[in-house]
Amino acid sequence: MGMKVFKFCECDWVCAKSLAEATDFYREDTGLNSAAFELGVSVEELSLDEKINIPFDDFTLEEKGRVRLGEMIFSHGEMRVEMTLSRLLEVGGHTEPCIIYSTEV
Repeated sequence: MGMKVFKFCECDWVCAKSLAEATDFYREDTGLNSAAFELGVSVEELSLDEKINIPFDDFTLEEKGRVRLGEMIFSHGEMRVEMTLSRLLEVGGHTEPCIIYSTEV
C-alpha cells in the first residue's frame, strides 16, 4: 500500500498508509489526547495530484538535490518549489508516517 497525505487542523500534512496510521502518529507527535482530538481536529485526505507551493528552504539538503529545475519558481520574494503531493512524497522518500509539511512556524 502506498503513502497517502492527510491534512490535520488546516496546518499539518501527515503522510501515512492509512487514516488510522496517520491519526495514531499525529496524536503521538502532537500529544493530543483522544477527547481533544474528537472535539476539534479536522482531518481531510488530500489528492496526490494536488499541487503545492512551498519554500525551497523547507527541504533538507538531500531533498534539495532531488528537486527538478522546472519545479523551482521565484515567488513571494523567495525561491519556492511547486510540485504535486505525489512528487513531494517521492522527493522525501517517505515510507513511515511523518509530518511532511506544516504551515505552523
